[in-house]
Amino acid sequence: ALLPSLKVLDISGHPSLYKYLDEIPSHLDLLKMNECGLTTIPKSLAESIQDANIEFYKNPSVINLDLNNAVLSGRIPKWVSTLDSLKYVELSNNVFTVLAAGDFPASIERIRLTSNRFTSNLEHFGLELEDGCFDGLVNLMFLSFSDSLLGMSENSFASDDLQKLRYLNLHATGVTR
Repeated sequence: ALLPSLKVLDISGHPSLYKYLDEIPSHLDLLKMNECGLTTIPKSLAESIQDANIEFYKNPSVINLDLNNAVLSGRIPKWVSTLDSLKYVELSNNVFTVLAAGDFPASIERIRLTSNRFTSNLEHFGLELEDGCFDGLVNLMFLSFSDSLLGMSENSFASDDLQKLRYLNLHATGVTR
């Protein structure tokens, strides 16, 4: 196995370093790739490619994922929900537009989606919280959207699965709808 004792891999701030990795070691607890200038997850870290979506190398042991300022946009990458041990995810300073049911695994405890730089078009501006987007997140205790514009309805936080939520940060958050 590649680096069999490695628990933390931090390649933050190195836009080309990820190109030298054939795969993510399967025993990591923390993967940090912030400020790498990623617009998609690189093929060198992918298990397969389907259409334009790149699926992340399926690593069941990752507990903490940091993709702060990775220049990701659109929807939360589908592979995030396949990381069954994931507890903490840092996705701040990206350009996400939709948060939907199934974007995160049930194991997730902390989600940070702060300071997203949103693009606008005539129909959408901000991060849209779809109804039911928190369904199944029975372990979620910390949720932060500070410094972001949110599109939501009165049902966005109506999930019965948010019983463990202890911290909700909406500081300096604009709300549409």
